[in-house]
Amino acid sequence: MRDILFAMKNNKWAASNIVFGMGGGIHSSVNRDTQRNAFKSSAQYRNNEWVDIYKKPLDTTKTSKKGRFSLINEKGTFVTISINELGDRKDYLETVFKDGELKRFVEFDEVKELAKLK
Repeated sequence: MRDILFAMKNNKWAASNIVFGMGGGIHSSVNRDTQRNAFKSSAQYRNNEWVDIYKKPLDTTKTSKKGRFSLINEKGTFVTISINELGDRKDYLETVFKDGELKRFVEFDEVKELAKLK
């Protein structure tokens, strides 16, 4: 981790652009796998075009979505759809960080209010 952080610092990247983690075997029996929650990359911008990426493990219940997404509210339930299917619907996803720069500061009170959305 130290080597990665030093390399990022030397290249003027913000440490907030990376998340470190470890396998659940080192933890107690309650971990991210128990909660079935993880952050995964679904697309990469390469050579001026978006490329879908995804994880396809042997345990097919852990296969990840691929591509770029929008988040919509469908009858009171948030649903992830392909960005190509958004049309004129409201996209609840917004850019907060980009290229190590904070694009939109969010107060904690606003986060709590947004968490109440249905």
